[in-house]
Amino acid sequence: MLIGLMTAVFVVFYAVIAGFFVEFHEQENQKIAYDLLWLVEKEILFANSGFDGYQRIFLLPPSLDGDPYSIRIIHPADLPIEEIQVSFRQKEYGLPVQPRVYLAKPGDGTSGDQVNVTRSRGRIYIASLRFEDVTS
Repeated sequence: MLIGLMTAVFVVFYAVIAGFFVEFHEQENQKIAYDLLWLVEKEILFANSGFDGYQRIFLLPPSLDGDPYSIRIIHPADLPIEEIQVSFRQKEYGLPVQPRVYLAKPGDGTSGDQVNVTRSRGRIYIASLRFEDVTS
């Protein structure tokens, strides 16, 4: 009887600890993904505050916390980007895009993990070979 009670207590304790462990890792993964999204957002905001002719090329990390990731650009055809999503460790994390940003030609002025943010004719354009273009 006592052994059964101790086993039940151990199983409940293990289940609670495992739940906290999973939640902690999910929060850590979310923080890592949003750090990357905020990096891209910060560059867009810099371009928005600049003048026509502004251009900046910055690098995306080759991996996040040692694991591969992908970036998806969500937008209606020929309209501004609505959202940028990061797929990382089998989950997707998204961030709406403000101000209006348009997707330039794939790889326009970039190679590898580079991202090119430009401002031309009052519009902000972003391009990277790393982006997956998803038309909604």
